Amino acid sequence: MNRQLIFFILFLLILLGTGYIWIQYAKEGRAPVEEEKIDFEGRLSQLRKLKNLKLDTSILEDSFFQSLELPGESAVPATEPAGTKGRINPYLAP
Repeated sequence: MNRQLIFFILFLLILLGTGYIWIQYAKEGRAPVEEEKIDFEGRLSQLRKLKNLKLDTSILEDSFFQSLELPGESAVPATEPAGTKGRINPYLAP
């Protein structure tokens, strides 16, 4: 068989398969509306749970937590300038 004929037959089979699947989907109608309604109700109940959520802030009142301090500045080696980071770019034009 000719190579073009094989590609044409393959293209035709893919086109027919896609058309068949599309027609089967179109025959089913628009049933997902029920599923969307159920999903909406589920999400609404989850949102209500979030609105009723109470956070436990007792850890903020703990003496150990209050004794913590913010870290100071990090130590930078004295041999390098403060702005130098990483290796020099070898592709940078001089």
